[in-house]
Amino acid sequence: LLELPIATWIDKGQKERYQAGKRSIKPKKYFGMIAEDLADAGLDLLVSKNANGEIEGIQYERIAPALIPVIRKLKKKVQQLEEKLNEQ
Repeated sequence: LLELPIATWIDKGQKERYQAGKRSIKPKKYFGMIAEDLADAGLDLLVSKNANGEIEGIQYERIAPALIPVIRKLKKKVQQLEEKLNEQ
């Protein structure tokens, strides 16, 4: 998860409606990840799919819990390094 790229994009539909004059608000840039990248990395539990099994998006609310094991590991490593420093 930590190795996957972060992306920015402008919603295609918003952009088309703005350019056609059907939308007065300029499209904004979004920040996040690409659902296909998550699926390709074996992180299907973080991806939402439609009834046909096609990827529709990311379930961002699931990313934080997925990072808990990573944070635990980092916390343990920091504690070990602190103990090592205190021994010197």
